[in-house]
Amino acid sequence: MQIILFMATPAESTHPFDNAQLENLYYHNIVHGGLYNTHSDFKLGDAHLIIKSVPDSGSFRLAAFVEGFESEPSILDRVLRPSKSSRYDKFQESAYVSLLEKFDCILNNPNVRANAAVFEAFHQQHPSEQCVALCEMINQLPSSISDPIIPTKDELIAAYQQSLRIRGREKTNQAFYCKGMEFQITQRGNRSQVQLISSQLPVESAGSSMEKYLSDWLNDDTNGTAIRLAELEHNRAFEVDSSSAITESDRSGAGLSAYRQFPQQQTVGDTNRAGESLPPQPTRQPEAARNSPAVDPRLFLFLHALHQADEQRDEEQGGEELEDLNLGLTMTLALFMQLQFNNSRTQCPFGHTLCRVVPISYTSPEGHPINNDERSLRDFIHLLISYKDEHPQVAYEILLKIKSEFPEVEYQESGLVEIEEELNTKVVEMQKIPALLQHIDNISCTTYEQLEDGVECSLNYNDFVEEKALDIIEIKMGENDDNWGLIRKETIRNMITTRKRITLPFYHREMTAEDLRAVQLEKHLK
Repeated sequence: MQIILFMATPAESTHPFDNAQLENLYYHNIVHGGLYNTHSDFKLGDAHLIIKSVPDSGSFRLAAFVEGFESEPSILDRVLRPSKSSRYDKFQESAYVSLLEKFDCILNNPNVRANAAVFEAFHQQHPSEQCVALCEMINQLPSSISDPIIPTKDELIAAYQQSLRIRGREKTNQAFYCKGMEFQITQRGNRSQVQLISSQLPVESAGSSMEKYLSDWLNDDTNGTAIRLAELEHNRAFEVDSSSAITESDRSGAGLSAYRQFPQQQTVGDTNRAGESLPPQPTRQPEAARNSPAVDPRLFLFLHALHQADEQRDEEQGGEELEDLNLGLTMTLALFMQLQFNNSRTQCPFGHTLCRVVPISYTSPEGHPINNDERSLRDFIHLLISYKDEHPQVAYEILLKIKSEFPEVEYQESGLVEIEEELNTKVVEMQKIPALLQHIDNISCTTYEQLEDGVECSLNYNDFVEEKALDIIEIKMGENDDNWGLIRKETIRNMITTRKRITLPFYHREMTAEDLRAVQLEKHLK
């Protein structure tokens, strides 16, 4: 799958963004590519950043790593991943390196995380043709990490209206952010009550003044029109057409006119071997490497990882050059590993094991049993790697059979241990999906006739009455006991079956059975 993202032009590559431009670039990537793809490969200058969750004082925070390196590339990294290492070095010497610390602050800002959740929900529900209004809105957003200086009344009100345009009234009232302050707004009859939840302002009493400013403005009837206009802009930007199927053609370049300074480029997407029930024996590996028992299995794991991560990016250099590059890289790596192990069957700790032909039985991706498939262990390693992404259960079964054929010490040193851990995690995650779907089936449903008029889906804002929805349940939207929204079972099922990760759409956490329940809150019912 190819994801179209919006990146900096070459002309801009020597001029780092300011905070607002960097934050807006992050938002545009989420709208067009989704949160998962944005965090897997975020282009900054000529380098690619991988965004990960890392431990931080008993909790976790997001951090960006250049080309995935958590520290300077080692000698082995420079041999095995020369392109990534070269981009890492160039990035460290460029003006972009000064943006890393700012980018980490942006990623962990609560307002950014709240906006990111909204844009991720938009990406899941909309084709790109509907993003023009939202892209225009994103271009006007100020930075969320400005210094915590006491805002003027006009700045406070402008920030509130901007939040209404992006997140809507309900989400804004749940958590509104402005210059280091977080507010919560509740409705008491006809009046709005503002509460300051947290503040980083240097003057402690300033928070109380901000509460009063915002409360007075919200309760002034003459400002109702401004609030409604902001809400209308939000509804226009987030309009949903749930009957539209999101296809690859939908990701074509709609919205480019709204974001001209970031022309479309293609970045690394998912690679797969869909339709190949049983891959053929390796054909692109050099003859010397195929026949030499001195080649360590880690070589093939490294080659596969390199091919998977760099294939699409390198294709832009031309087909013939790519073939020559891959062949040269393969031979270089083979020579490197052979030199490490003295190019000798007797000296290589894996030589005899890799060449040994064994019969292994396993289940094919189509569910058919394959009995006593005879291959060398080296070829079985190629086979399981080809299945690793699209058919992890099959790859895991083959790996466990291979494991029994390796002496324990050799297996620990082969590099297959990391593959086993990765596959185990994938298989466990896939086993969670049926259990979660069964839990959803068992939840009692509420119909649109039982709800207050005008109540909408919390994820895609569809009108339940217009849809005549009969399968409405509640989904957790935050940590507070009363922070539950409404959603249809059908919407949840579609989200689970079309995404690789079972995550809550409102904040980045694994979805569990405890996050879904029958409608209970009185505010949702007639």
